[in-house]
Amino acid sequence: MTLYMFIFSTGLICFTGLVWWHLQSGLLDCMQSGHPRVWRMALLLAVIVLNWGPLLMGRHLFASTSPFGRALMVVSFSWMVLELWFGTAALALDLWNLAAALPKYIGHPVPAMAKAVLRPRNVMFLSLAFTFLAAIIGNLQARYPRIARYDLTPPGAPSEENGYNILLISDLHLTQGKYPSIMDAVDQVLASEKPNLILHAGDFLDGPHHGDIEEQLQHVKSWNVPDGKYAVFGNHDGYAGWRHAQGAHEQAEVTLLGQRVKHVLAEIHPWLRLVGSDDPACWLPNMFDKSSAKSADDDEPNAQNIADAWAKCCQIPDVPADGVTILLRHQPHDAHGVPQNYDLMLCGHTHGGQIFPFNFVVNAFHDFRTHRWYSVNSRLCIYICRGTGFWGPPFRFLIPPEITIITLHSQ
Repeated sequence: MTLYMFIFSTGLICFTGLVWWHLQSGLLDCMQSGHPRVWRMALLLAVIVLNWGPLLMGRHLFASTSPFGRALMVVSFSWMVLELWFGTAALALDLWNLAAALPKYIGHPVPAMAKAVLRPRNVMFLSLAFTFLAAIIGNLQARYPRIARYDLTPPGAPSEENGYNILLISDLHLTQGKYPSIMDAVDQVLASEKPNLILHAGDFLDGPHHGDIEEQLQHVKSWNVPDGKYAVFGNHDGYAGWRHAQGAHEQAEVTLLGQRVKHVLAEIHPWLRLVGSDDPACWLPNMFDKSSAKSADDDEPNAQNIADAWAKCCQIPDVPADGVTILLRHQPHDAHGVPQNYDLMLCGHTHGGQIFPFNFVVNAFHDFRTHRWYSVNSRLCIYICRGTGFWGPPFRFLIPPEITIITLHSQ
């Protein structure tokens, strides 16, 4: 996590400088007014405040339950995404200019290539156009999850249960103002696919809430399937306070599995077992909302550090070799430490990076990528859902959300 934050901060500093340079160069080129210091300094100050203000207030914004505070958080982090796209486009155009001007620099000028060098204002306008287009596409993609269908043949699936359907969703991040089209998309899949079981791989809540998501909880409550709805805690459920998150799941009639709720294993059928594992955020002191911190009289005390928290979360039972056993865990962690006889490990958390090009950073910190299956051993397979909702800025540019249908077949 420390390395991740270092890379994030370093990247943000670099993009702050890159965006400032191209904005001031482009604006001054348009104005034909030379390079006045006042414009440069005013623009630099504005970019710094817009970038680092949200980070300095991040804890207070995230823990805010007021509409203004939540809106300010979304606007602040949306700006950072827009800046990422602007800076990415500007950097690509800088490389274009470098390639076009290179013959001149090495003493072999090519007139045609020299004419291809873009002026600062053109770089700025093209970067703004890309940012605007990415924002439109990203916002539309965030609203409408796609369906991903997979057919599996685990060795323990009985012939009489051939075609058993599991609906997997994750990272709904329920919050005030969430697009209703996301929930409607799940409704449509329920009506068309008629799944037997619903699984949610964590981050049911977005953070602290006080009575502003009742309608959404009632919507989830209406999702009725023969074998019920099951979920595990995600890190954002821990930020909301695990007892508060537990109450939200109960209100939506979703059965929680995990070490915190002391209900780790559920036998859905004699041939189908479901095991749940907590996210470590539910075992650590709540850094965002002190009012919902764990009670001192909890049966199980908080973990002392992240390693202890993971140790608690990785305490999953051994299971018999017969039938099909599914492990539901929010973060794709410790897959190689899963005991024998588990068939599937279903996760969420990463969102696949949520937006291009941030996906490259996220993929660099995880062994498994979203939207594909991995064989961990001769029996266990892992799948990471890209997330059905989104966190923070309302964009899913080139990494669309998904609703996953897994159909089990007998061998």
